[in-house]
Amino acid sequence: MNEQAQKVIANPGSLPNAVQNVIENNIGLGYPTGGFIQVTLRGNHPDLLRVCEGLIMSPKALAYMERAVTDYSGFLTLEDCVARWGDEWGFSAQAVEHAQAAAETFDRLVGYRRWVTENEARDG
Repeated sequence: MNEQAQKVIANPGSLPNAVQNVIENNIGLGYPTGGFIQVTLRGNHPDLLRVCEGLIMSPKALAYMERAVTDYSGFLTLEDCVARWGDEWGFSAQAVEHAQAAAETFDRLVGYRRWVTENEARDG
């Protein structure tokens, strides 16, 4: 896999911050994030955990993300964050497993590991 294409993902510290980071990344790449913004209320939804679990478990949302990661280099997904820190934010084990599987699928689609944590980058 092409390690030069990897980007470092920092721990956002919370689910609302992760949602906001995803939105900022996607907008910066020119990806239309209106649906994600609307559903999550920019990370301010009163039941954000439930909303995000629903997105992660949705086959329809997964299909959208598969297209996006192949069309937009450096695309960050909610799954990328939840795969790493979802258990800290209260996600169910099933949602974390789905997020991990989705992130791995996204990496396979583009042909390299897209995101690494700061520790993974440092440890090489």
